Amino acid sequence: RARAMLDRARGRAIAGHVDAAREGVLYGWAWRADAPDCRLLVDIFVEGRFVGQALAHLDRPDLRDAGIGDGRYGFELLVGDRLTSDLRGVRAFALAGRRRVELMSPASRRETTSIGDPQDYLRATFAGLRARDGCEASPPGRAPQGAHPRWERLLAPSAPGGPTNYIAHIAHRERIASDSDKGRLLRDYLLRYGRRRGRMRAPLSAGDIAYLTAGPNGDAPLAPGRAQALLGRGARNDDLAAVCAWAIYDSASLGVEDCLVPASHRRALATPDSASESMTAPLSPFMRRFLAGSPALTTIPWDDEAGRKLAWFALLLFATVMPQVLNYMPAEGVARFALAGAPDEAAFDDFLAKLFGATGYSTARWRADIARAGYDLARQDFASRTQDGGRLYAAARPAPEAPLVDVQLVGPFTRRLGVSDSCRALASALQQTGRSLRLCDYTLDHPNTSRDSGPLALAPPGPARVTILHLNLEDIPAAIAYWPDVFTDTRLVAFPYLELSKPEAVHRLGLELVDEVWAASRFIADTLGSHAPTHLLGTACKPVAAIGRSAARSRAFGTSIDKEAFVFLTAGDAYSGAHRKNPLGAIAAFRAAFPDETDVRLVVKTHSRQRIGEASERETWQAVDQAVQNDPRILLMDRVLEDDEMAALLEGADCLVSLHRAEGFGYHLIEAMRLGAPVVATAYSGNLDFCTPQTAWLVDCALRPIVAGEYPRASADQTWAEPDLASAVAALHAVRCEAQTRALKTAAARELVARDFSTDALAARVGTRLARCLGEV
Repeated sequence: RARAMLDRARGRAIAGHVDAAREGVLYGWAWRADAPDCRLLVDIFVEGRFVGQALAHLDRPDLRDAGIGDGRYGFELLVGDRLTSDLRGVRAFALAGRRRVELMSPASRRETTSIGDPQDYLRATFAGLRARDGCEASPPGRAPQGAHPRWERLLAPSAPGGPTNYIAHIAHRERIASDSDKGRLLRDYLLRYGRRRGRMRAPLSAGDIAYLTAGPNGDAPLAPGRAQALLGRGARNDDLAAVCAWAIYDSASLGVEDCLVPASHRRALATPDSASESMTAPLSPFMRRFLAGSPALTTIPWDDEAGRKLAWFALLLFATVMPQVLNYMPAEGVARFALAGAPDEAAFDDFLAKLFGATGYSTARWRADIARAGYDLARQDFASRTQDGGRLYAAARPAPEAPLVDVQLVGPFTRRLGVSDSCRALASALQQTGRSLRLCDYTLDHPNTSRDSGPLALAPPGPARVTILHLNLEDIPAAIAYWPDVFTDTRLVAFPYLELSKPEAVHRLGLELVDEVWAASRFIADTLGSHAPTHLLGTACKPVAAIGRSAARSRAFGTSIDKEAFVFLTAGDAYSGAHRKNPLGAIAAFRAAFPDETDVRLVVKTHSRQRIGEASERETWQAVDQAVQNDPRILLMDRVLEDDEMAALLEGADCLVSLHRAEGFGYHLIEAMRLGAPVVATAYSGNLDFCTPQTAWLVDCALRPIVAGEYPRASADQTWAEPDLASAVAALHAVRCEAQTRALKTAAARELVARDFSTDALAARVGTRLARCLGEV
């Protein structure tokens, strides 16, 4: 790779490359052969829209090893979700002299264009502003100031001298060593978690920010803050150039430009010198340095008012994608040109009209774009900064104006997973209670395949007397941190699923943030009952109309399986965990039960295997692949099915086998029962609410410790079930051979599901509990 880079660089005055995109960050390099000490600015576009400017000055040992100068020509830009790993639509241009030279990338056209006057450069760079969909309506601003007890709990210390509750929670969730010193923990939190969140600002307390910005003092006001060294951006010099590089480029590439620039740095960059302080449009040291350092803007004259206004307007345009520049512009200038009704607002409007055309862009749209970028013009600071000096994305997201409802249900309605089915079932039950209801989709940290919302009327969150978070406990802190604050004046209920017999450290904060827990199964209620007020509500099986076994079998398998074959099915998506769902256990039982029979089949249904990164999970699926290759009676179905296709698969199978090691509830099992399919299941965990000796073939098991790597974040003392192979073999034989017993059990199962797990039954239980929550009992 180094040799290839050197070959690309040879013979070119300006060389560079867009290398990669990872978790929303763009990586590349740019080098000027005839001026190796020059650090180039790089303008970056995605799908034709300017997304930011980077400074190519980061150390790249691979460049140095390849003989490319001193190697300090790397750049990084935090772009966010719009950036795809294949670099589709990404173009980068190095600014050198009066030229803009395109760097190599998959989308590169290798263009070199001359830079005209500053207005031409601004018009070409910010053309996307005119094309952007949007209006002059006021976008969301900041959450109202005042008491926010759940925010306070997020940012409170988890222990005396320890990290905040939120950072301790993320350390458990992301497997970040939390017993290290404070600096290393904050570094790992910001690099491994915070940068991935990007402009959805990862929570920091005022104390964390003070710690990370410490360093400058009265004798050395430009000394680097602690964050610069911790995050790998240590400054070589204590001068204004280094301060500016951190404040504008490096902090932004790390997603901390809103909070980790020391106050003394901000003052040094933003305070006009005495010579220009009395001018109509004073320039700050930052503004002078930015203009002088940009080849496209160096011709702007500073010595007259018209030139200074042009300088101001150019920087105000850059603020639409780099809002941090507003922190280093004199406050009186922002008030003069940019605020609604400002004395010289018309001058800024005239400039925009001349630049883009009379119908192209306006100060009102500019203000809307600044607010969307997370900046509060009135305070001249980022909206994510809390009133006590902390940082929380929710602070920049006031709840949309909406009527107060009795109940608000929040959950992953548009994701394809069991929790989504449960969420929809609860929504149907709530609708039957007659309470005013709002349904809100929650997809953060749910990478599962999308599904259509169907007839559900989903809405943005708003005020509610009771808010139900149909999320797992580990997801609740992020909902509080990143969603608008609809959680302060409400009774907050968690409706989580849990497969472990006791909560882990990663569940603790979620339990502390809610007022009570509703449990879908007795297993979950028993697990959480001693840790929070818990009520067993159960859940409902989604209504699916049977189409008849013959039609279902034809739809599910087509001609791939003989009509006479007895088909066993085991199912579970890869995200649910192969060790927990245990497809290898089902395969072993099937092969032991029917070593020589040719008229039996086992279908292993899953999806999303290619998205799984854990080594032990991949090994398990490789073992499944090997079993499929070795036994033609075993078929692997690895794809996402629509709901009606999955129902046909369950109804068309002769038996659903679940040799799970733990289940919070077991939705496939109860759906199979509703459709009349026999069920073989491990006699452990949430499925025992409906898997009884009368309704299913229960497989004996013994509790055993969960081995490291089998389940995310499980502690060494956690246990789950190990199904007994002999018991499983006997159950498969019985299902296959005992037709009368099969008929009795499936009839009993259907009756139980209809009685206890219908929408009507759930609505009755939920209605009773809601009456108590709303103070009516």
